[in-house]
Amino acid sequence: MNIQIFGKSKCFDTKKAERYFKERRISFQSVDLLKYGISPGELKSVKNAVGLDALIDAKHPDAALLTYLAYEEDKLEKLLEVPRLLKTPIVRNGRQATVGYCPEIWKDWSSPGLAVKMRSPAAVQVSAFFCAYVPPDPDARRRLYPSGVISPVMAFQK
Repeated sequence: MNIQIFGKSKCFDTKKAERYFKERRISFQSVDLLKYGISPGELKSVKNAVGLDALIDAKHPDAALLTYLAYEEDKLEKLLEVPRLLKTPIVRNGRQATVGYCPEIWKDWSSPGLAVKMRSPAAVQVSAFFCAYVPPDPDARRRLYPSGVISPVMAFQK
């Protein structure tokens, strides 16, 4: 996963999004919109994923000015000039994107080959699905661990 979080440093939803990924030990790149902005290509990618109306922060006092612009290109140009008009956080994962705090969508972004289960705050069990083959012979079945997972080394030894 290549997660990017675009947000404002004082935005509480941006801090909650960063905390969400930190707690799950998912690496992400944080970009301060007010300091660095967002590139035109990234903004178009997010617009294609969520739509232009979802990008605009309706609580901002200048958001009403965007309704008077006739073309989408003009609105995108205004959003690039004034990134304060963007609703935050903008979270990207490749071509997928969300605007706002959306943990129910982010949990579906985890890679299918890696499952992370939290048992205690200090211990993390990471189980990769590299051993889907169960040998038919009974000797190999006896080598099952108590958790029901076959050791990848033992399962493929002859």
